[in-house]
Amino acid sequence: MEKEGFGEEFSICSSFGFGGIRGGHHCYSISYHCDILYLCDILWIMQNESAKLGLNLKRIRTKKSISQGDIARTLEVSRGFISTIENGKTNPTLATIAKLAKAVGVSVYELLK
Repeated sequence: MEKEGFGEEFSICSSFGFGGIRGGHHCYSISYHCDILYLCDILWIMQNESAKLGLNLKRIRTKKSISQGDIARTLEVSRGFISTIENGKTNPTLATIAKLAKAVGVSVYELLK
């Protein structure tokens, strides 16, 4: 079964046997110009980057004695949302990352490194 949806040269395939069990879940391959990436690998990378962002945010925030509530009020979001970011459970948008960086007084690079 091949699903089109990302243009003619980019497709999600599950019938070619590229999928497999990784980390306890089935992986569907994403092929682009004969290069194969695994969807679960992409998700793992995203989760890893989210965790890194969250750890950096918490480290910087606590070092500067800034509370989650302070950041939440600045960004006009809930404190729970800030907690979710710090725990690496969400992938905030670039705009949100920029606002977080400004709220704690560092560059976007500092949050993402």
